[in-house]
Amino acid sequence: MQILIKKYYTIMKILIYRTYFFTISIIFLLIYSGFANAEKNLPSLDLLIEEVQDKNDQLVIFKRCAAVYLTSSTTAKVRPDTAQFEKKLKGVAKFFIFLSIELAKSDGIHQDDNQIEKDIDDLYTYYLADIENNKDTDGSYKDGLLQQDLPVCSSIYEASKSL
Repeated sequence: MQILIKKYYTIMKILIYRTYFFTISIIFLLIYSGFANAEKNLPSLDLLIEEVQDKNDQLVIFKRCAAVYLTSSTTAKVRPDTAQFEKKLKGVAKFFIFLSIELAKSDGIHQDDNQIEKDIDDLYTYYLADIENNKDTDGSYKDGLLQQDLPVCSSIYEASKSL
């Protein structure tokens, strides 16, 4: 019986250490990716909109808007009573992803779907780090890039509905 208890104790100890190591690794990767992406210092979409010159600039804006809405949907997912709102935000993000993919197929732009997806994922990670870096002491979000970019993306989306 004692041998069985010792084996069980050893197995549990291994599982706990493995879980602990896995958790620490994930946290480290998230922190590293947040710092790596936070160093980009992306300009506000307000500035980019003013200087749109070609389809590549439009593609950047569409990818940023997709990431803005994906990030917003993630923050809305926190509460169970906002599930419907989360779905709407994801729908708008899919709209911008669709625009990005379709624009990338046009002449003069040579990006495949995988690159677009990777860029949007990187921007999503950047916006999540931006939220963490701009939390107020009470936990509310203030004065971050996401807060500046969301009205621009919302305006683009609302304008597209009237076309």
